[in-house]
Amino acid sequence: MTNYEEKYRSLKERNSKIKERALELEVETEKIPIMEKNITELQDKIKELNYNHEREIMYKEAEIDRLKMSLEDYKERYREIREDYKDLRKTIK
Repeated sequence: MTNYEEKYRSLKERNSKIKERALELEVETEKIPIMEKNITELQDKIKELNYNHEREIMYKEAEIDRLKMSLEDYKERYREIREDYKDLRKTIK
């Protein structure tokens, strides 16, 4: 008889543990829609950040190209002035 009582107690304990776990899972499943909403919001933020980052990269690349062109222009003007100066020195001698 004690064997049945032990089995009954162990089954009762097991049943209470299963009920506890079921309640925990139920609470967790209630959190799923909130988490899905958070995921969607974070994905939107990631898209926006990527867009802003790409736009900044394009702006910086355009600025770099503009500065390179300006540098090339200055180099060309320097060469021309240098050549003019050489010619001027030749004519003075």
